[in-house]
Amino acid sequence: MILTANGRGFATSPRVVLLPVTPAAAEPYAGLFVGGAFSLRNDVEQDLFPGTFEDVRFDKSIVFGGKAGYFFDPPVGGGNFGLELEVYHFRSH
Repeated sequence: MILTANGRGFATSPRVVLLPVTPAAAEPYAGLFVGGAFSLRNDVEQDLFPGTFEDVRFDKSIVFGGKAGYFFDPPVGGGNFGLELEVYHFRSH
């Protein structure tokens, strides 16, 4: 029972609202990324001819790009199915 300001009370009853659950629709997405390759000096061995290159320095490099995709609805084969396109730029030195 809830009491009001004038002292009168009224009864309340709990209520449950049931709403239907619908599956999610198809989902597009997009993303950008950037990263780098940073290596320490190291020895390099090769099999073409006997020998080892000692204390080789590797240049730093950067990679950047983006991707976009689309997940379809309904699920295919019990799982998620989608397509994705990824484009990036990487220059090794």
